[in-house]
Amino acid sequence: NANVNDDDDDDSYYNLEDMTNEELEEICNSRGFELVREADNDDGDYTHQDYVDAAAECLQIEADLEEILETHPEILEDVKRESERMMKQRDSLLLQLNQQQQQQQQGMEANDDDDVIVEDIIEDGIDEDDKVTGITEDHVEDNNKV
Repeated sequence: NANVNDDDDDDSYYNLEDMTNEELEEICNSRGFELVREADNDDGDYTHQDYVDAAAECLQIEADLEEILETHPEILEDVKRESERMMKQRDSLLLQLNQQQQQQQQGMEANDDDDVIVEDIIEDGIDEDDKVTGITEDHVEDNNKV
């Protein structure tokens, strides 16, 4: 049926046949559904009836979900708890990632400083073998302290 009437309320009455394909697609998109193009449709063209059927299905799924949640409100509470748990886990992982990136950046900056010192020694014509060896040994000792 291309006409949908939720709760017999005139405001929620949709005449799907009279809507544009874009409006029909928006019915699904606004409810969190995405119309997926079928792989067996080589030309990618869909008829207006295809859009009408998809919109009707999206509205039916929404109605079914609402009925399930009204009948079993504990499901919604379980989903909320799981969502909160996952958000906390995501925040923890993002914090760990940020800390690791900072440590990596600090390590790269320390290596850049060493490169500058070596370049200064080479440019100044100082006996680079002694200085580079000294820097390398100091650098190893500093890194071992960490």
